[in-house]
Amino acid sequence: MPGIEQVVATQAALKKAAPQLKQLKESCQGLEASFMKQLVQMMRKGAGDVHFGKDLGGDAYKDMFDDALSNMLAANETSGVEQAMYEPLANQVLKQQMSAIAATKNQAVAPKEESHS
Repeated sequence: MPGIEQVVATQAALKKAAPQLKQLKESCQGLEASFMKQLVQMMRKGAGDVHFGKDLGGDAYKDMFDDALSNMLAANETSGVEQAMYEPLANQVLKQQMSAIAATKNQAVAPKEESHS
């Protein structure tokens, strides 16, 4: 069972890393959305043509539909790609924060050398 100092250090690391973890989560979700859009586009090619109109506007509507569908799928963590990327990277961010906290604590506790003149 972790000691109180380790629990406090972990909470401090989580608090300090929160903005980084939020940005990381958003980035991973964006990558999953891009991946899902590629899958949707590939499935569309395999399924045949879906009519959104035959003019230039139809292509724009099809692209917007693919964007909306892929973002919805990514937001629901359908594929698990986001989680597979986020977890190891988040652990690395937390380890870095824990190391920084430990280094700061060690500097504060280290005895100061006396100068001899």
